[in-house]
Amino acid sequence: MATYDEVLAELRTIYGWPLDVTPAPDPVQVELDNGATPSDIAMTLDNYVVSSAAQFEAPYGYPGTAYEYQRYRLFCTGKEYWDLNTKLALGQTVELPVPMLGYNSKSVTEWHDNQAHNVNRKGDGKLLDDPAALDARRAHAANVPLEWAQAGKNDIWELAVVEGYIPTGVDGFEAAYAQTSPSLDSVLFLSAQQWLTNLTCDDKGKPRKWMDSGELNPAWKP
Repeated sequence: MATYDEVLAELRTIYGWPLDVTPAPDPVQVELDNGATPSDIAMTLDNYVVSSAAQFEAPYGYPGTAYEYQRYRLFCTGKEYWDLNTKLALGQTVELPVPMLGYNSKSVTEWHDNQAHNVNRKGDGKLLDDPAALDARRAHAANVPLEWAQAGKNDIWELAVVEGYIPTGVDGFEAAYAQTSPSLDSVLFLSAQQWLTNLTCDDKGKPRKWMDSGELNPAWKP
């Protein structure tokens, strides 16, 4: 009888999946028990990544392709939603559970992952209930204004728009200079990770770790 390890071998040798990216074993075993071959399963999984990547751009600054980002996001071994994503890829389920909660984002990667699942930064609720409105946010986020792009703040712009901090009706100039959550000036010297850390400090009612200048805040305490 074919085994899970044979599916992994197909993914590694034929499709180049790295060692830390695998499908969850239980859904794969269901397919094997139903007579699917390792080649069929591997092809189905990789095609799912290809299809997903065609509808999704990798976050700004990610060093790889959209395909590589989606492959890792969907099938990083043991990660949140690992079993569910494998079932979705294999056609064993067609709907995400509601509500699908995530985790309080400690890294920019986790924040992007939450947003990709329509979960907010804190992981405690949806970004939006209206799919059309969420699509509008993502379209606005993908259209990075010149002011933000020239400053190298594409990632902050995208995260802020999808999260709803910058409304879809706000243009690049207004978002840069007239609004405060964030304005371009307030994040000009911060990385996306530093900005996220500051938001987490706000959540806790504590002084921000990073000043707008990018320097460590003397008032901040671990």
